[in-house]
Amino acid sequence: MKKLTFILLTFLSIFVQAQPVLNASDFVNGVTSDFISANSNGIAPGSSGENQVWDFSNVVLGNNVYSLSSIPISQAPSLNNFPNANFVITLLVEEI
Repeated sequence: MKKLTFILLTFLSIFVQAQPVLNASDFVNGVTSDFISANSNGIAPGSSGENQVWDFSNVVLGNNVYSLSSIPISQAPSLNNFPNANFVITLLVEEI
């Protein structure tokens, strides 16, 4: 029984290690997400668990807003440099 279990787990682990493949159809074009960087040096979130209040009032926000956008592959500015690309995400940095 131990040998059978070991063999089954070995074969199962081979299938579990497969890598996903992302294609253009997996992404919705025109979606944009905005992010602001922050300096969190010296900030300790506190204890974990239920009913905890974390105080991040000392976090210093950065001066830039980062926007990630998905665009159609046909609109990629350097499409010729990446002939095997199947999706594009652009990064726009704006100072606030």
